[in-house]
Amino acid sequence: IGLYDESLQRGEDLELNNRFRNSGKKILLSPNIKSNYFSRNDLKSFIKQAFSNGFFITNTFGVKPDYHQLRHFIPFMFVTYLFLTILLFSLDNLLLLKNSAIGVLIIYFLLMLYHGISSTKKAKNIKFLLISPIVLLSLHLSYGIGSWAGFFNNLLKKH
Repeated sequence: IGLYDESLQRGEDLELNNRFRNSGKKILLSPNIKSNYFSRNDLKSFIKQAFSNGFFITNTFGVKPDYHQLRHFIPFMFVTYLFLTILLFSLDNLLLLKNSAIGVLIIYFLLMLYHGISSTKKAKNIKFLLISPIVLLSLHLSYGIGSWAGFFNNLLKKH
């Protein structure tokens, strides 16, 4: 199976995991293994990391397309959807499409609110009701915009 592909700037773990799965190997998940995760200290650093993650997912698509999964492209599709929604609102004669777009955005924000309530209950801290939706929206937008930047960077490298 080999070691990490050090030619990748990001996603070495995803690529290695994919090689394990493709070879028929199983990955052991044990509750006895302990690890520490160091999160970003502020929203700006978090947004920068999410942008970079999105950038490298789409930027490496031409090099290692087989380890990408649908979940990696959801923020890309979300940002595309937002762009198309803004475009739709500039056209006056598409009322049905506008109402559909508004409906999807309402569902998204209700899910964000639900996540905020769930986070608040889990953490037993009311600040999560406001913070959670802001952090998730920041993640989706920055990862999605980063994905578009990586996509265009990949196209430019080929030409």
